[in-house]
Order: sequence, then C-alpha cells, then structure tokens
Amino acid sequence: MVLARFNTIAATALLGALELFGAVTLFSCKKNPETTPDLATAKPSLASLAERGRSGVVLILNYKPDGTTTFGAGLIINDDGGIVTNSHVIDGANAVGVLLFRADRTTYSPLDGGLGRFLFEYQREIVPAAVIRKNESLDLAILRAQASTAKLSRLPFATKPVTVGENVIALGHPQEAAWSITRGVVSALPFGLVQHDALISPGSSGGPLLNEQGEVVGIDTSMVKKAHGAGFARPIAMVRSFIDKEGSGLKIDLSTPARAEETCLRALEIGDLRDECHFNSSGVPDWKIDDLLAELLVPSTNPFIAIVSPVQSIQVLELLAVRQLSDADESLPALKPCAADSSEFFLCRDKVRPILPKAFEFGVATLRKALADASPVDLARAKKKALAHIAEFQTAEKESLVRGRSAGLKVEHITEFRALLRNGYRVENVLQLDEKHAWILVSGRNNDGSPYRVSALRVWSKGSFWGINRQGIVGGFSFEGWTETAATEKMLKTLPTGWPPPLRTVEYWEKATTSAICEAWFEYGLPTPQ
Repeated sequence: MVLARFNTIAATALLGALELFGAVTLFSCKKNPETTPDLATAKPSLASLAERGRSGVVLILNYKPDGTTTFGAGLIINDDGGIVTNSHVIDGANAVGVLLFRADRTTYSPLDGGLGRFLFEYQREIVPAAVIRKNESLDLAILRAQASTAKLSRLPFATKPVTVGENVIALGHPQEAAWSITRGVVSALPFGLVQHDALISPGSSGGPLLNEQGEVVGIDTSMVKKAHGAGFARPIAMVRSFIDKEGSGLKIDLSTPARAEETCLRALEIGDLRDECHFNSSGVPDWKIDDLLAELLVPSTNPFIAIVSPVQSIQVLELLAVRQLSDADESLPALKPCAADSSEFFLCRDKVRPILPKAFEFGVATLRKALADASPVDLARAKKKALAHIAEFQTAEKESLVRGRSAGLKVEHITEFRALLRNGYRVENVLQLDEKHAWILVSGRNNDGSPYRVSALRVWSKGSFWGINRQGIVGGFSFEGWTETAATEKMLKTLPTGWPPPLRTVEYWEKATTSAICEAWFEYGLPTPQ
C-alpha cells in the first residue's frame, strides 16, 4: 500500500544510517525451533496467539526514490535482526526501514490519520534494514534490521503441512491497521501455495500465517484482486528452505526421463535453478577451460573447473581458490587432501564448507594481483578475447531464439521461456534410445494460448558437487538418475522425425560457459566492460 509522501527527511536520515551500517554481508540464520516449551499440545486461545504472535511481526517500510513510501510485514527469524518477508515488499527501495513491535504504542485507523500519523509519531523508533538476499520467483526476501530482536517473539515453524479446512490466522498490517490478526480456513493447496480466506491486503504481505497451535505454516504473499476471501501464502517448508539457503525445497525426481523433465521444469518455473537438473550441460572439456584461463591470465587451473556451468561460473574462482589456499595456508593441512579431485572435494565437504568464503576471497585477491602484474599489452589482449567470447555467446543466444520460434515459442529472448511455464506444460512423448539416453518431447502454451513444442535430451548418470554460488549460498548435491545433457551432432541424428530440435546444443553450452567465465573474470578481476 502506498502512503502519501511522508517525512522525506526521515528517509534521508535512514539512508545515512545505512551508509554507516556498511556493506551488506551474508549472515547465518539459525533455524527456528520446531517446538518451544511454552507451546503445549492443547490449542492456545486466540488472545494468547495474538499476544505472542504480534511480537514476532515487524512493520517494513520501503522508501522509494520518488519520495513515496510503501509498507508490508515481516517475520523475525533470529535474534540478530533477521527478518523474512516478500520480495515485492522491498522492490525498488531507495532505503528500507523496520519498526519492531511495542505493545504500548497507539495505532490509528485511516479514519484517524492511519499509518502516516503512526509513523510520524514514532519516527525515531524506525531502524534501517539491509536486504541480504531475495528470490523474485518465490517472492521471498531476507532482511537484516540494525537492531537486536532477542527480546521479541520467535514463532515456531510448523513441522507438518496444513490441510484443506484447517483454521489459520494471518498477522500483518492490512488496510493500515498495524499488527492486526484475521482468521480463516485453508481453502486449497495449489502448487507452491496455501490458499486461505483470512482477510489480507497489501499491508499483510510478508506476514506469517499461523495454525491453531501458533506455528507458522506460511508467509502471506498475495491476494486475488476483486475476489474477497482469496489469499495466498508460501508454505513454510518452502520458506524454511529459502532461509536455510537450500533453494525452494522442491524435490527433484530423476527416477525416469519423464519425471526428471517434469520436476526440473517445475523448479525452473519458480526460479530454483537446480544443479542436478543440468549437471551434464556445460559441454566444455577440461583442456578448453585450461586454454581459456590461460587467455585470461588466470594464474593456474585445477580439476574442478570442468564442472563449471553457466549458472555457477563463480566456481571457477572459488574452487581454484580452495586449491591455492590449501597450498598457501599452512594452518589448513586437513584441506590439502580435499583439493585432490572432485570426488574427494565432495567427501570432504564438512572440512571445505567453512573455508569456502575465505577461499573465494583468496582466489579473487590472487586473480586481481595476477592481472595487476600483467603487462598492459597482455592485459589488453586478454580483455579483447574475453569480450569476443561474450559476443559469441550473444550470437548463440540469437540462434537459440530462432530455433525456439521454429518450434512455436513466442518470446523476444530465450530466457523468457521460464515465464511461459506458468501457462502449463506436459511431457508429450519419451523415446528411450538405450539404457542411458532418452529424448523428451514437451508441449506448452504461449501467452496468447498458441502451442509450442520443445525437445530435450536426458542421460542417466550420477555425480556430486559442493560449492558456493554468486549469491553466497553454500551447498552441495549428489544424484543418480536422468539429468539433462547437451546434444552433440551425433545425438541430434537420433532425434525422432517431426520433433523440433533442442533449444540448446553442446556448442551453445560451450559458448555459454565460456561467456560466463569471462563475465566473472571482468566482475571479480577487472572493472565491468562498458
């Protein structure tokens, strides 16, 4: 909800406070307890739920560049100012402020001045908050308020999903009614959402949805306009996975080619780019990576670089850093065996995981020093080659778009394919070539309702990996099953007659990976090219 332009001075002061607060860094969210001693198995009264629940909810203020202010709710998730909310609550923010709960404040309805009056009177209690990370597809975000939340409630997360017909309670700030509660029931459980009829409005966005035991079963995210009593929340299992840096929590099923395609498309739809879905898609042999890094004046290579993919290009630097750091730091002897090969790296993940951020910083510093020491001629040559690789991938993207249009896709850019998945898709046919290779034919709908068809090649394999991505999310996976692979010229000859060609080939993925490495090289080693 948009407030009137209120207190520009307060917003300016808040910006200054944010500058003093410093750069945004990731922090460790400790998991919400599954139970707490004061929550008995018996259902607490609505009054006790309100008293306990409101203390765990915050008011979030989004100060826009044009001077307007929007607001929403958030849920406290740790003692250090950690808050989970909706991504759209803080979209386009010039600065973000948070007001923690205090029971003795006077609140006002819109008839008596509403939230604008309330914020004016309690302006001095608003604290700055930093955006730690967000996922627009999930519509979730993590904030860190510049204040301790240790004395406020920590609402427990439910360990079981809600069921249709179950009573629920929404907490938030609907219609400027700060720290309000509304009641309803679970109406349906569509994919990735809890539909309920507890009254919510834009001021409720980011607030918790509770069951009758006072446990959080979801985070309210949206409502159907002009349809009273239709609200939606992200289920707590998905929220917990986001907080714990584990993506959406969606289970990927690689047991059959069809199930692998269906669940991986589902993950892609909600922006959860799962490594096991495209593990074999990079298509770049070790020696080509080695040659590329030599072109870019990167000081050395290691065996892990072969598993770099376009969405994990930062692994080039971090895995290189693990090896370099293990050689340079004598205080880390246990890390040396873990840098031997990719399988050992995964088996040693408990030793490697805590050191990855330090190793990444070490790798970046090493890269920057090497480039700073390079001659102007060599550096200019490296920049020219990196820009050429990026341009080659842009050409490959255009060629991929042409293939997509021939298959019926109506998009301006191939990356828009993800948005079309919300129109529906299904596996039309599976042609298994042998025990390890299968073609998949998927059909879907464009935004105008017209059909499209795309083909994908899946291969049975197994693998493992552990690392940290661009968002600072540390994780690992091991899998065995049908994962996507890039089609070679030989495999393209096995494509069934009448099936459209895959959107992306080995050549495409090779150029994509090369381009991503070059972009990471510019980002972490040099100023971004103009």
